[in-house]
Amino acid sequence: MNQDLLQTIEGGIATLTMNRPEVRNALSAEMFEGLYEALPRLANDPAVRLVVLTGAGAVFCSPRLAFPATLAAATSLTI
Repeated sequence: MNQDLLQTIEGGIATLTMNRPEVRNALSAEMFEGLYEALPRLANDPAVRLVVLTGAGAVFCSPRLAFPATLAAATSLTI
């Protein structure tokens, strides 16, 4: 994980925390890459029964992408 996306696992519950409260947890390329890596890995982990996605601070996630061109280049997605 990176500082934009934090992960904890406790009692079979994995928590992924979007950690950019200063920009209302707007999705960054690093955050997207972390989610892209973590979600399939956690889905296939027999010790994990539930994945919770949350945001640090008062806002879950801003609807805007912080770096759409970087995100598209990093993932080969069309935005």
